[in-house]
Amino acid sequence: MTSRPVQAGLMLTVALSSIAIASSAYAQDVGAETVSPAFSPDEIVVTARRVSESLQRTPVSMAALNSDQLRSAGIGKIADIGTVVPGLNLFYVGSPYNMVYSIRGLSRGTLGFQQPAVTTYVNDVPTSVTGTNLPTYDLEGIQVLKGPQGTLFGRNSEAGAILMNTRKPTHDFNGYVETKIGDYSWTELTGAINVPLVKDVLAVRIAGNFNRRDGYTKNLSFPGNDFNQLHDQSIRVSLLAEPTDNLRNILVFDKFSSSTNGITPVIYTYDPNSTAVPNFPPFNGFGAAEALAAQQANGPRTATSPMLLPNEIRSTSLTNTTTLDVGSVQIKNIFGYRTNLTDSYVNQSGWDMPVVTGHGYNKYKQITDELQLSGKALDGTLNYIVGLFYLDYRPDGLSAQVVAPFVLDQDSVPLAAAAYYRDKSKSAFGQIGYQLSGISSALDGLSVDAGLRYSKDKHTNCTVTGLMASDPLGESDCLAGAGTRAASKEDFWSYTFGLNYQATDDVLIYGVTRRGYRAGGLNSPRLGGTLTGLQSFRPESVTDYEIGLKSKWDLGGVPTYFNVAIFQADYKDLQYPLNTAGLNQILSGGVDGDGDPDNNPTTIAYGNVGDGRVKGIEANLSLRPTPRLQLSGGLSYLDKKITKGTFVAPTNWLNEAPFAIPTAANFATGVFYGAPDFSYNAGVNYTLPAPEAWGELVAHANVTGAGTVEYELIKVPPQARLDLRLDWNSVMGSNIDLSAFVTNATNKLAIAGPGLGTPSFAFTSVYYNEPRIFGAQMRVRFGSE
Repeated sequence: MTSRPVQAGLMLTVALSSIAIASSAYAQDVGAETVSPAFSPDEIVVTARRVSESLQRTPVSMAALNSDQLRSAGIGKIADIGTVVPGLNLFYVGSPYNMVYSIRGLSRGTLGFQQPAVTTYVNDVPTSVTGTNLPTYDLEGIQVLKGPQGTLFGRNSEAGAILMNTRKPTHDFNGYVETKIGDYSWTELTGAINVPLVKDVLAVRIAGNFNRRDGYTKNLSFPGNDFNQLHDQSIRVSLLAEPTDNLRNILVFDKFSSSTNGITPVIYTYDPNSTAVPNFPPFNGFGAAEALAAQQANGPRTATSPMLLPNEIRSTSLTNTTTLDVGSVQIKNIFGYRTNLTDSYVNQSGWDMPVVTGHGYNKYKQITDELQLSGKALDGTLNYIVGLFYLDYRPDGLSAQVVAPFVLDQDSVPLAAAAYYRDKSKSAFGQIGYQLSGISSALDGLSVDAGLRYSKDKHTNCTVTGLMASDPLGESDCLAGAGTRAASKEDFWSYTFGLNYQATDDVLIYGVTRRGYRAGGLNSPRLGGTLTGLQSFRPESVTDYEIGLKSKWDLGGVPTYFNVAIFQADYKDLQYPLNTAGLNQILSGGVDGDGDPDNNPTTIAYGNVGDGRVKGIEANLSLRPTPRLQLSGGLSYLDKKITKGTFVAPTNWLNEAPFAIPTAANFATGVFYGAPDFSYNAGVNYTLPAPEAWGELVAHANVTGAGTVEYELIKVPPQARLDLRLDWNSVMGSNIDLSAFVTNATNKLAIAGPGLGTPSFAFTSVYYNEPRIFGAQMRVRFGSE
């Protein structure tokens, strides 16, 4: 298929290549040429310690990309970050806007209400558990922090945190309009305008994104409703007010919506000898063998489904950051409000029989507030930050979740559950950094970091079962007695202690130990009989030890940056999705506590099953052999191990497949879900020789890859991807930038994530990656942009 966008992209590529070849010859006779500036790590400003500082002087293993790097890497959505950050694996669950992030071996479960091990933040406000695949347009930058961040960023960051910051208004007039076209009738429009309203006092920035693309997975069951399309739009309004020299307020309103044909996995394997679903009378496989043969014949870019799978998501957020400087002390308050609605139909079996179909409708809101006081003392040798944090996550409307096996119309069957989950968290924290030169000049370059955080969490859940999905009861009805209620609470101390040595201006050596946690939670509904001990699960904790080096060297005149971190993380009370076989309950009883099917877990129940250890190394290298050529690369290696199994099953638990009691020998793939043993990337940026008057021509190539990834029974072999891009910036000295790109240039087929892969089923299903896509971009800048 060669669409007009492809032809346009190819024509632009050929045109730019021709210009590059001509400029190479022409440049031999022209002295003045444009050379692209390097992306120097020491020039990238990060906020991993809640202060602005150089990436190279921050004693945290992390990756950071500013707005220019995001554009040159072609990053248009949060899922793309994994192509440039080794050690970060991303996959989605049920919807491309419900991302799961894996760092240092930990992620989150694909079912139930488990908190993440990696939390995403937008403008210092944590996002909600679902709907975390946010647009990346008009950003200042993205930071990926690795390892526990529990002191400054709180719970659910035991494996890391991802920080996104939108571009703030400035007191000058500027902006841009950018268009993108590509394969599958891809059309994207992005723009921003910054307007000063009152000189040096008030300014506004308005940005938006409009994104349309046809689906790349052909829907054979319902032609014209192809899967994996793009159909979303966003708008953001930011207001900056600086009424005095020491007072600053930034208000950001953001709205996002998406309405698509949804996604579906495809059947990947089938075991006719298994006794799991659906290999028993009267279903006898339910056509799985024939479906697998048909899928293999039709190809991976096709899919079938027993019903349409519409997917809708709508989110609104409001953040307000107020900063007041009082002498050497800064007071900051960060308020966040977010609503999120998801309405999606799923077909997890991966063929056109309703083996595992479902419908989920959830609307939640979240309110957060953080008050900080920070500053410096003792002649600048001591910096400090103390603060209070509050989070309230609760329902904001009706809720309905249906997982009805062998049923075509999901809205015509009783609810599996309408679960109204509430989550509250309060914490107080403090951290100091002290330069030991304040004690003696002999200790110049040495500094210590020490921090402590106390968190208190409360979870409540009210569940209604047995109603029709088309007529669910609200939370107030549930609380009034129509449903069953459960509650749990916990508290936790997190800490960090680090010793840093700035040996020279270019070399930092550090060591740190930290303790963090992932919050506990509740299983649905209110359990009965011998299962009552599984009603709640405890926090999962980690204590880690890390040593690292951040350095800049001059190797024979070649500027070289080399950073490396070696770590060990010890986990206790690991949370694991226990297979309670809710689907099998209908047919064979499943896991039952007292003979009453109405108070059993519907599909899975989380439990604390043991301890584990993850050891590893992370490294990245960047060098510039010539003024035109920049090389970069990184790698991550993990050694994951379960050290102890502690789960004690209820007395009547069926210790046989698929209900096998988890032990240290059999639950590793569920705990370290979606975590490759190693991952890497390598990039090349080359500025082609061209006269300065022509502008800047830069070619980019990036390779990213990973080793084997396991999603329980789904074992994904090693895979790699190549992306190419050619930028012509400031075309002929103008304010226009042109680009041509191709993603997945070799059209490599790879598994992007799991559909189903548990012992409950005789088959597995998977989602495949995007195919090769050609495209072209044009950006027009105005004002001071």
